[in-house]
Parts: sequence; structure tokens; C-alpha cells
Amino acid sequence: MVTILIAAAGTGGHVFPGLAVGEALVALGVAQDNVVFIGGRRLEAEVYPAAGFPFIPLELAGLKRRMALSNLALPAVVRRAARAVARILDERSVASVLGLGGYAGRAFRPSTAPPSVQSPSNTSASPMTSRWLA
Repeated sequence: MVTILIAAAGTGGHVFPGLAVGEALVALGVAQDNVVFIGGRRLEAEVYPAAGFPFIPLELAGLKRRMALSNLALPAVVRRAARAVARILDERSVASVLGLGGYAGRAFRPSTAPPSVQSPSNTSASPMTSRWLA
């Protein structure tokens, strides 16, 4: 059983490409139950389950671009999400990870995950996420 984890969350610009990849994997013969999506509780929490894919919600938060007290909690949120993803990787014997953007991509690092691909994104958070994952 090959499990592929897809982290594509936030806006339709991340979610729908993720869904297209999931559907393509199923068309290539990967069982739909083996294409697992992770993300927050936004659009992705509705789209992936409605399409029949397993979805695991994570606690995610975005970095505010201005001085905000909520930014102080971000390191703890990222650590909790990273631990949750580590459990998912272990429990589901994930063979590969695909990050297609949004803050869900911060929850894993290719150095600690199975073979991983992080696709560039068109969001302002992408450069920070890309540096974090480097």
C-alpha cells in the first residue's frame, strides 16, 4: 500500500491544484484512500472530503505581516503541526509528500520526511515557506 500525503491548503489557488493531483493519482491507479490530504479548516476542509479523499485537519495559523501579538504563538503552532505530521507520516507509512502551498507546507521538512516535493506558489508567504523548507 503506497500512501501519498498532499499538503495544499488555504485558497483555491492551492486547494484545487492539490485536488487535480489527487484525482490524477487515482486515475493512474493509486487507491483514493491512499491519497491523504492535510491542511487547516478553511476551503480544504470542505473540498477534499467532498471529493472522497481522506483529509486530516491541522491547527494552522498565518504570519501577520504587521506587529501582532498573535505572531508570538506561531512557533508553537508550527511545532504542534510538525508533530502531528510526523505522527501521520509514521502511522500511515507515507511514501512521499507533495506540498502545493499554503501554510500546511510548513508542517513538514523534506529532510525529515519521505521523498518530498515543494511546489513554488504565487502567494506572499511562499518565499518564507520555501526558505523554511530549504
